[in-house]
Amino acid sequence: MSSNAEAAQDKADFQTALAQALGAQILDEAHVLSFDMETRTLVSASEATIFLLELSGDTLGVHDFDSLIASPGQTSDDLWNRAVAGTGQVWSGSFATSRSGSAHPMQMRSVVSVCPDGSLRLSVVGEPASAGLPAAGSGSAGAGHPLAPLCDSALTSARYDAEGHIQEVSAPMCALLDQTPDDLIGQHMRRQLDAEFSRGKAWTEAWAGLARGECAVLDIPRRHGGRGIVWTRSHLLPLTEAGGGFSGALEIAVDITRERRDLDRMRARQSALGSRLATAEFRTDGTILEASAGFCKLLGLTQADLESASHKTLMPAELAGARRHDDFWDRLSRGEPVSGLFRHESPDGRIVWLSSCYLPLAGAGTEEVQSVLFVGHDVTAARKAEAEAENRLDALDRAMMVAEYDGAGRIRSANGGWLDRMGHRIEDILGRGLDIFLDKDSVKDGSAARFWEDLRENDGFSGELMWVDADGHEVWLYTVFHPVTDPEGHADRVIQIAVDITDTKRRMLDLDGKWQAALNHQAVVEFDPDGKILEANEGFLRLVGHSLREVRGQSHSSFCPGDYIRSSAYTDFWVALRKGEAQSGRYRHVARFDRDLFLLAHYTPLTDFRGEVDRVVMCGYDISPQIELERATAARAQDLTTEIDGLREVNDMLRGDADLLARTNERLQDSARNGDRLLDGALSEMRTAREAADKVTEIVDLVGDIAVQTNLLAFNAAIEAARAGEHGAGFSIVADEVRKLAERNGEAAREISRHIERANDSILRSADGTEQTIERIRAIGSMAEEACGGLTQVLAHAGAGEAAAVTLARLAEELGQAAGPKES
Repeated sequence: MSSNAEAAQDKADFQTALAQALGAQILDEAHVLSFDMETRTLVSASEATIFLLELSGDTLGVHDFDSLIASPGQTSDDLWNRAVAGTGQVWSGSFATSRSGSAHPMQMRSVVSVCPDGSLRLSVVGEPASAGLPAAGSGSAGAGHPLAPLCDSALTSARYDAEGHIQEVSAPMCALLDQTPDDLIGQHMRRQLDAEFSRGKAWTEAWAGLARGECAVLDIPRRHGGRGIVWTRSHLLPLTEAGGGFSGALEIAVDITRERRDLDRMRARQSALGSRLATAEFRTDGTILEASAGFCKLLGLTQADLESASHKTLMPAELAGARRHDDFWDRLSRGEPVSGLFRHESPDGRIVWLSSCYLPLAGAGTEEVQSVLFVGHDVTAARKAEAEAENRLDALDRAMMVAEYDGAGRIRSANGGWLDRMGHRIEDILGRGLDIFLDKDSVKDGSAARFWEDLRENDGFSGELMWVDADGHEVWLYTVFHPVTDPEGHADRVIQIAVDITDTKRRMLDLDGKWQAALNHQAVVEFDPDGKILEANEGFLRLVGHSLREVRGQSHSSFCPGDYIRSSAYTDFWVALRKGEAQSGRYRHVARFDRDLFLLAHYTPLTDFRGEVDRVVMCGYDISPQIELERATAARAQDLTTEIDGLREVNDMLRGDADLLARTNERLQDSARNGDRLLDGALSEMRTAREAADKVTEIVDLVGDIAVQTNLLAFNAAIEAARAGEHGAGFSIVADEVRKLAERNGEAAREISRHIERANDSILRSADGTEQTIERIRAIGSMAEEACGGLTQVLAHAGAGEAAAVTLARLAEELGQAAGPKES
């Protein structure tokens, strides 16, 4: 614990040290203007004031008190007299900027001092009005010191012991930290600093330097109760004991929070600009003084490259060696700024386009250019896009019809494609309106004027137009009219881009006619993905017996049978359509009055630009008559199946009868063969009997001849007996008996001959009958064999008929199945 005398001595030492540091602190940090007492001209100013008022250190003498200091309601003379007299220690006014004339409000004090040469100077110390100068008498400097009141009340100061604890603190320091002296005195200084800064190298080295007797100047972040962090620029002065040892430090600080924040904002802006802009500074010979990271990144340079790089090495070879490059630098050397779009080439051969500005920088107090500031923005992508756009426009100009009109619809220009297709010359149509491209009827009814009015109201037009070329032929164009605005946003031009679609239009009209003709024979319906009807053509409406008003908005299910609607097949049908899967087949519908309607239909899902189904189109034909025919065919097929079954039964009976007949025929053939043998034997016997009969006939004939001869002999004997008379009477009797015997013998022979002839005739007839019988038996055998062959064929045909019947039955079954239509 020091005595009161020691405490007083410590306070005096503090005030003396504070007074010693005041001069340097004021000149370095405070806003101070010093004027000659006789001429009122400016003699000196602190660095802060020179920066604030945009002064030049070499031309301070051109300014005076009247042009730099002002106070509301006071003339310059009154203000000068007040400052010289020191009336009122603190007064309000403003510092005026020399160039722009802007005013900086200040709280000011004035001090008159004597220079070593005996001249008097008036020094005005200003503090921004927002901070303010404290009232006199609130400081801690000794009242006896000539600068003590100013130091004690105007400076932000504090004294620390050798360990860094706060021993004394001024009122401005307390106000800056928003604390009272009792809160601060005794605390270690680190508790008032930003934690990271207090542990950092800068502060540690500064305090170590103070212990060695070295002064330090630091920008220090401090804790503030309400504002978070405040910044001070502090002069740290070492304090020594009587024996020369380190006893503490004195800090004189200036609040630079606003400047620091401004600096942070400037750095942020510079960083933002640096990320978007390339900056560099060149010497007048084109070599690089320094370059930003953005500049190096854009051009692919390293820090080592900057030492040897120059503006010429960053330009394309054809430009770097050209005369215009030298002219470019001559202009910069004369102080002329140059701006424009420049092409650069990086060391790796990459082309970079920069929108650049070259600003010559002159030295202080001279007009000679010392360096050139380069500011550039990378427009390589934009330049490439511009080149691509130009190429596209060129390709568009070559491939399409392009014309330009003024705001009233008069032609300003047209490309070759447009002129060739329309058959006009540019000099014939310049200044003409759209009437020359319309037919006579359209010109009469004012179509051109209405078209141009609609175009302006709708901010453009796109679609198909039918114009007439120079020869009067129709020309169909798909065209776009696009208004072009001036910088004020007014449409002063219209660009037309068109494609000749005459041939396509004719084909489309032809196809449309054919399509409409096809639609007249089809039922076409358009559904949304939920199955609601959007549109339907007359063909469909005619088939279902409803009007479009009645069916629009109705569900697809309202035209389907109830059992099909409730089935899983119907659900799967619409699920597949919503997935984009087309469906086709024969579908049953219910028309008006519950009439069945069968359609052969195809459902096609249509997708939007996202690939999602937004419509389903059905195209179909009425096949109801065909279904009726198929049903009748199915019924007939069933009847045919029944008949085929009967045919099978008959075929089975025929097969049995054929088998029986075959067996009978075999027995008949056996019998015929046996009878043939017997008849052949009888015929042979008959032939033998006939031969015997012929021989007997011959004998009988011989007997007859003998009887005739005997009868003649008897007749001759009678004659002779007659001649003999009585002698011949016996002979006559004998002759008569002989004659009678001969007659009976001849009669018997004739009778035998007649019987033999009858027998022979019978034998002949029997032989002929036998031969005919044999022939007939043989014919019967042949017929039996033929009958057997026919039976074989009958059996074969019966088998084929049975196979045909099976095939016919299968076909009838398939026909019956095909006749049953799929329903929807």
